[in-house]
Amino acid sequence: MGESDAKDLNLLLTTDFVTRWRECYQHFYGYRQEGEFLAVPSLSGGETLCYVPGLTYSDVSRENAGQLIDEAKGKPFNIRTLDGTKTSFEPYEPVTMRLWIGDQSYEDVFSRFHSTKRRNLRRAQECGAVSKIGNSAELVDDFYHLYTMTMHRLGTPPLSKKLFLTLREYIEVEIAVAYIHDEPAAALLIVYDDRIAWNPYAASDRKFADTFANEAVYRDAIYRAIDKGKDIFDCGRSPYGGGTYQFKKKMGARAVGLGILRHKEENIYAKYSVAAKLWQKLPKSVADVIGPKLRRYLADS
Repeated sequence: MGESDAKDLNLLLTTDFVTRWRECYQHFYGYRQEGEFLAVPSLSGGETLCYVPGLTYSDVSRENAGQLIDEAKGKPFNIRTLDGTKTSFEPYEPVTMRLWIGDQSYEDVFSRFHSTKRRNLRRAQECGAVSKIGNSAELVDDFYHLYTMTMHRLGTPPLSKKLFLTLREYIEVEIAVAYIHDEPAAALLIVYDDRIAWNPYAASDRKFADTFANEAVYRDAIYRAIDKGKDIFDCGRSPYGGGTYQFKKKMGARAVGLGILRHKEENIYAKYSVAAKLWQKLPKSVADVIGPKLRRYLADS
């Protein structure tokens, strides 16, 4: 990848996309809007001004967030940005993994996969992995089944299925599911902006790990984004150097920095680590009921 391509990986979401996303969350959760922020209530009774809930980054870069910070007027706030100025990262620091696909063919992208991934994709084909991409009720159900399974494994409260259905009314969304003998094995939720295809949520069933359905669904989602004429496929957030980072790196993706601007310095990932361990111990049936209700009050999610 050339220097110009690396620079293009820092592309922000469009303001139109961010506005539509904010409108969806405001409609779904009933959040109060304050300027460009949504006021997310906490279980303790306070509020955090969020720009914008549910997004890993937005249409604002870290260096251009000053106006938003001034708008918060000293109130608790949370602004998630892309930080393309970063060139080095600490172990397990959150990054987003991006793959340049502009003017690329399937063969161009496939050639940039690591040799182990190309081999795994051949194995996935031998195992009968077949991907379906679209918005059918079946795909929504199969994605959500894998999504709640994965969220419970990670110790994270799941979002409501109704939120994913509502999101489709505001922005372009597709679901990609890889099946092994008609059983859902791995899935991605893909949202589309002007030049970006972004995967904010990925899920899988570990019993299919040796079929490499994960590689198959990522490949097919990337090919779908090429067909749609996108320039960037964003594989989503990962801890730098961790397992999901290595997986996405070998699919050809590169790390781009993320910035979380807050009213006070706080390591939110350390903050929630104990809560995640406790959440994993809840019966999944209970977590699936409580989780979507709880997410309304999590400004940092």
